[in-house]
Amino acid sequence: MQVREYVVRRLLKLPLVLLAVTVAVFALSRVGGSPIAIYLEHEMSPDEVQALEERYGVDKPLPMQYVAWLGGVARGDLGWSGVSVAPVSEVLPARLVATIELATLGSFIAIALGIGLGTYAGARRNRFSDHVIRVLTVSGASLPLFWFALMMLILFYLIIPIAPLGRFDPDVYSQITHYTGFYTIDSLLNLNPSAFVDAIVHLALPAFVLGFEGMAVVARMMRSSLVEEMGEDYVDSARAKGLPERRVIRRHARRNALIPTITVIGLSWGVLLQGSVVVENVFRWPGLGRWATEGVIRGDRATIMAFVLVTAVVFLVVNLVVDVIYAYLDRRVVLGTD
Repeated sequence: MQVREYVVRRLLKLPLVLLAVTVAVFALSRVGGSPIAIYLEHEMSPDEVQALEERYGVDKPLPMQYVAWLGGVARGDLGWSGVSVAPVSEVLPARLVATIELATLGSFIAIALGIGLGTYAGARRNRFSDHVIRVLTVSGASLPLFWFALMMLILFYLIIPIAPLGRFDPDVYSQITHYTGFYTIDSLLNLNPSAFVDAIVHLALPAFVLGFEGMAVVARMMRSSLVEEMGEDYVDSARAKGLPERRVIRRHARRNALIPTITVIGLSWGVLLQGSVVVENVFRWPGLGRWATEGVIRGDRATIMAFVLVTAVVFLVVNLVVDVIYAYLDRRVVLGTD
């Protein structure tokens, strides 16, 4: 099977998977009780409760409720957010953009540091630098994210006050036109260096904390893959030709070691999406994670369902992209058995 056919098959399967995700999200939203509980008050009469149930369609059978909810999702109507006191469709874009901006920089940090440290450690196996990097990566994978985030906050907000909370300085933020919602991109489009610096200063610490755990996973995989590749015959052949060790690693061993690491990078996106909930709450980042936490505390089903649905879609799309990249990089993959 050609890679193009493989991509088409995966794209055809994606809607079915997304439909299954919507069924799971809807079912879980009904397990905990009535979805209108957040709107109920103690002094409401039975007639008022019934009117509220009719208004939101929860008096109908579950299959009809699901069809109505799915139709609303298809139209962009995800319900009313009691947390934000606004339709979910109006609140979701700004929250999603904030999380994507944070997760994107966090993923860049995880990939860049993970591949760099993993390559350095794998090329210097069992040396002192290798042991130091292994301790660092084990720590990154083992430390609870909330504890690490709090320690970084105490260090760089209280002791060394160089990392502000939130996403931006309101005075600087109000000076630029917001074209995309991404503060870093908008500041560049406005040719405003001070706004760009403000965006990076607010973004740096939470993105580093978010990417640290992903960095540990990528680095460990990269080191293991590189150590395995360094023992292959083609590496010995390259050395026998007189190629410098650095070139053997960069041009030959590292390129092949990246193939299994690509899969780990894709899975690390799931770690980033989960970690964003903790990081956003610690650093007061106005993204999906903090919004969902407020929804959980207040029992806002519409907010929680929107968060789960969006993160599931993002995770599925990212993994689809990773699988396609993997297929292009490694033609040895048996594409017919995906």
